Amino acid sequence: MRQFTRPSDAAAVLQPHLEAGETLRHWASGVRQPSVWLLLPLAALGIVPAVVAAFLLTKDYVVGLTDRRFVVLRMGASGTEPAEVFAYDLAALPPVTASTGPLFTHIRVQDPAQPFAAKFNKAGMPGNREHAAAIAAALTSGAAGDGAADAAPAAP
Repeated sequence: MRQFTRPSDAAAVLQPHLEAGETLRHWASGVRQPSVWLLLPLAALGIVPAVVAAFLLTKDYVVGLTDRRFVVLRMGASGTEPAEVFAYDLAALPPVTASTGPLFTHIRVQDPAQPFAAKFNKAGMPGNREHAAAIAAALTSGAAGDGAADAAPAAP
């Protein structure tokens, strides 16, 4: 698992997965952690089983919002190559819920065929919170494809 510390690294990982002529507007690095209800019984057995389970079940993501799609990369164990890549067309975007709090921005795409949920920490790479909040705002406003949420930082 790898946490990106430089915005240029996260943007560079997304570039090979963009379509010809597609423009990357925002990107963020996030995680999907196992439920605390799964970890609590393991913690009762000892701290080591809970830590191992949390490590093995945590999924790292890099997401990008382009002028056409919301692109999701689930990063592999190496942290440099994605284990899975999928995207949602902004013109036919499934329902999205998002929230931005003091520490995390949560984004959940409610697609029956390919659901996605992750949280994006503000203490990650510089600009992670701003990019994640801009993505969340664009996906929930219905204006994701029209450039309405381009107020966040530009690419380095």
